[in-house]
Amino acid sequence: MTLYDSYIQEVLSGKIIAGKAIIDAVKRHVEDLKQSKKRNYPFYFDEKIADTAIKIIQIMPLTSSREYQGFPLQEWQAFIVAMLHGWRNKKTKFRRFKRLTSKSHEKTVKRNFLLHLRTLNF
Repeated sequence: MTLYDSYIQEVLSGKIIAGKAIIDAVKRHVEDLKQSKKRNYPFYFDEKIADTAIKIIQIMPLTSSREYQGFPLQEWQAFIVAMLHGWRNKKTKFRRFKRLTSKSHEKTVKRNFLLHLRTLNF
């Protein structure tokens, strides 16, 4: 099971307490997975691309460490990476989501995460 699948299950089960926007995003993902099987639905989720993006970020160095240490992605971060990179347009194969609004209180974790996410997008 991937980090983002684990996060999805924990949010839906109530094990992780999340706000309405997060719960809605998780539910939308689950519903869109079902819809993506239909021919006329314009998007699909590419697990290989999502998993590759997550692996790339995990090998990027943790900036606060003096020696090399891979970036330890948390489940919620893996969910964000998977949603941004995994959802694709069926016709163009381009990403469905291109923008991220992040509201997290964890300054260092958030800064390092966004830095690596930005690097991945170039």
